[in-house]
Amino acid sequence: GQKAAGFPVHDLRHTGLTRYALQGAATKGLMARGGHRDMRTVMRYQHAGQKRERPLTSRLDGII
Repeated sequence: GQKAAGFPVHDLRHTGLTRYALQGAATKGLMARGGHRDMRTVMRYQHAGQKRERPLTSRLDGII
């Protein structure tokens, strides 16, 4: 496959979409940006954001 700076292009694309999701992108926005039609594919990127939110929610619970 194609490589950019020593990385397969797919890996760079995956990283970019994951970072986009972590910034709060909506599922439809991720689908459009990635050119995906399948919701299950896009949920991989959203899942990364959910993992990040768990510790933040726990800290908020401790404050409240």
